[in-house]
Amino acid sequence: MKILHLSSEYPPQKVYGLGRAVRELAVAQAALGHEVHVVTNSMSGSDHETVDNGVHVHRVSFPPPPKPADDVTTVVQFNVQIIERVGNARFAPGVEVIHSHDWLTGLAGIAVRSMSGAPLVLTVQSRQCRLAAGMALLAGRMAKSAEKLPYPVDIVGA
Repeated sequence: MKILHLSSEYPPQKVYGLGRAVRELAVAQAALGHEVHVVTNSMSGSDHETVDNGVHVHRVSFPPPPKPADDVTTVVQFNVQIIERVGNARFAPGVEVIHSHDWLTGLAGIAVRSMSGAPLVLTVQSRQCRLAAGMALLAGRMAKSAEKLPYPVDIVGA
């Protein structure tokens, strides 16, 4: 299976829980024999194309945020760069699943789903939702909201 992850974080740049979770999932999928690609932030202009334990890492020329951005324009610019990177990439054809991690890549996930027709998985990892009850409540709210969205999201998780 050809899997595409969209993430605002990925090692070895400074990462928090999201970057570690995305890397662990992607490496595990690659170890199972899947073709796995991650599109993520740059490392200040270096290593735009690397392979990490079988995972193809593609970085956009955008500085990694030290924390989730508050500025809507910054988030939109980041998503546009991800969309352009995937749209111009040789690895994009044949993607079977898109996994957009966190709200910082949500717009790009929706656009790439429209371009590829592949199912979109949207997850929001948040340390504020560590308790099972909190996670279940958030997942329920997200699923209810996703039903009202004017664009398709196939799986929503928290």
